Amino acid sequence: MRVVYLIGILVFFLLTVSSASAVTEYILTEDDTNINRDALNNGFAPVLPEGILKIRITYDETSGILTYVDESPHDSNGGTRPYIGDPRIDEVGYNLSIDGDIFDYKNEIPLTGTTWSKDTNGRMDGFGTFDRVYRLNDKEVRPDKVVVRLSTASLPLEIPMNSQYRSVALHLAFDGAYYANGSKIYEINETGVNVGFLGSTYLACGTEIPEFSSVVLPFAAIIGLVLISERRRKE
Repeated sequence: MRVVYLIGILVFFLLTVSSASAVTEYILTEDDTNINRDALNNGFAPVLPEGILKIRITYDETSGILTYVDESPHDSNGGTRPYIGDPRIDEVGYNLSIDGDIFDYKNEIPLTGTTWSKDTNGRMDGFGTFDRVYRLNDKEVRPDKVVVRLSTASLPLEIPMNSQYRSVALHLAFDGAYYANGSKIYEINETGVNVGFLGSTYLACGTEIPEFSSVVLPFAAIIGLVLISERRRKE
């Protein structure tokens, strides 16, 4: 009975793995910004408070789609959280030598008439160069979601990291960054002097959240070993 039970669990795990898609997910926060990185490197406290930024980037190797989505808070929720005002994703980068078609959205509504310029081996402020960087030409448009449809059917399972250990990046502009009480956040220079209201930041990341299959497979392997051990013991 015990063996049958373990076999059932193993089959369930394997079926779950087979249905999982090859998607890599990156979650970027204020810790992944050039603003906080520069402040810490110069011996100052982080400029952007915890919880003010959240960017979700997904790379679907099967369909060849990269998606950049701003999920940051855009209001104080009654004075309980910091937030940014009216964001705009106006640069996206990835470390693959593959061109892509760009589609942009605002509140899930497709934007029309927008154009993006491609930069090969483009630099993104202190995070190194990326094989492809696309920059929005019309700065009056404010997309909060950008989809890159890659133009090849043969893609790596993961996006490799550049010399600065980053795989993906973007530039996020906004009307202002605010503390929970509504006061604006100032940018500081290398000496710690306020140089004006903060209105944009770069974010980059190279550490991905493991997809479900990579978490389940080790468990399935362990159960398989238990099954083999149990069978040998009975023999």
